[in-house]
Amino acid sequence: MIRRLRSYQTVDGAFSYWPGGTSSNAWGTVYATHFLLSAEAKGYLIPDAMKRSVLNNLRRVARDWKPVSSYYARSEEMTQAYRLYVLALGQVPEVGAMNRLKENKSLAPMSRWLLASGYALIGRSDVAKSLIEKTTALKTDYSDYDLTFGSDLRDQAIRLMTLVLLGDGKEAAVLTRDISKVLSSDDWLSTQSTAFALVSLSEYMAKYKVSGSMDFTYTCGGKTEKVSSTKNIWTEMLLDKTGTSAVMDIKNTGKSTLFARIITEGIPEQGKEEAYANGVSLAVNYTDQNGRAVDIARLPQGTNFVAVVTVKNPTARGMNNLVLTEIFPAGWEILNTRFLNDGATDKKEVGINYQDIRDDKVYSYIDNLPSGRQVTVKINLCAVYPGRFYLPPVYCEAMYDNLIRANTEGREVTVE
Repeated sequence: MIRRLRSYQTVDGAFSYWPGGTSSNAWGTVYATHFLLSAEAKGYLIPDAMKRSVLNNLRRVARDWKPVSSYYARSEEMTQAYRLYVLALGQVPEVGAMNRLKENKSLAPMSRWLLASGYALIGRSDVAKSLIEKTTALKTDYSDYDLTFGSDLRDQAIRLMTLVLLGDGKEAAVLTRDISKVLSSDDWLSTQSTAFALVSLSEYMAKYKVSGSMDFTYTCGGKTEKVSSTKNIWTEMLLDKTGTSAVMDIKNTGKSTLFARIITEGIPEQGKEEAYANGVSLAVNYTDQNGRAVDIARLPQGTNFVAVVTVKNPTARGMNNLVLTEIFPAGWEILNTRFLNDGATDKKEVGINYQDIRDDKVYSYIDNLPSGRQVTVKINLCAVYPGRFYLPPVYCEAMYDNLIRANTEGREVTVE
């Protein structure tokens, strides 16, 4: 991932939202820098030129930043607070910019928490505490104009991160419990929410270590084992393959409280998916090169054809960060005529901001789809290998809002 970030870095040192992009993304730049600094602290080698370039960019932007009067004002302000925190984390704080932002009388709650973290890192816990004393832990309502990919869990993680820096173990313990419950639930979480939650919890565990060791015995599938570990986490592959059920028995033989979690994964049976649509609609057709309909149920070997998928926003509001996933059966091959460098952005499809073409699947990303608008994605295919295969559903979802999604049914296809 560290190596891959090179393809995101622009000439001014910032990072674009997609590989090969020429324009930078403000929040994404700070988020990526946060990742690089955290990785470096864990012993990973970070290219010095890449790190120095992005830190210089953040310092320049932080010094020149001024409040804006627009729908994106809150996001711009929070991005500046996050930027200042990351600069402090990178040991190149912009104290003047921090002081200017602190004097803003209408500073939003989450901006205060991030700024407080920055002050805590530079040894000004007194200023940090005065900032968060003026805030309330109210759930933030993120609108379509949010540029920070925000969520309530992400905000809780930021609060925990700040409390740990300030040594407020009592309040941090309450947040740790709440965040752990969400992570242990079946709730849908975005990648950023999960990342912030895990980072803040790891920082809490590093500062407030659990005393004692884990001592227990477990039995699973006829196998019994005794475990003793001084680490906070212990994992084991219990079964490579199982039937409809398996019995698991754990006995705590130590003094520490144990929290057990069993993770199972598998492949759903084919043909069980049902078509679904909420907030976004899908229309899938297959044609020849001249636009005439093609019956994919039975295709002669060697047939070239096109998968045509139209994503439409039928709602009254715009949608952000949609991803269209098309997985193709083993008997078909994708005709990828885009012979550019790995990660380069394909500009052929109008409305597609980035397209990731793999051996058997294509991910098409739509950064913004206004109300009533639609985007059509065409993928050139060839029926190569004879046999019966399963065509998985076409799937579209908003990456930061799991309520917005749609999928087709799966079906069997034949290549003769």
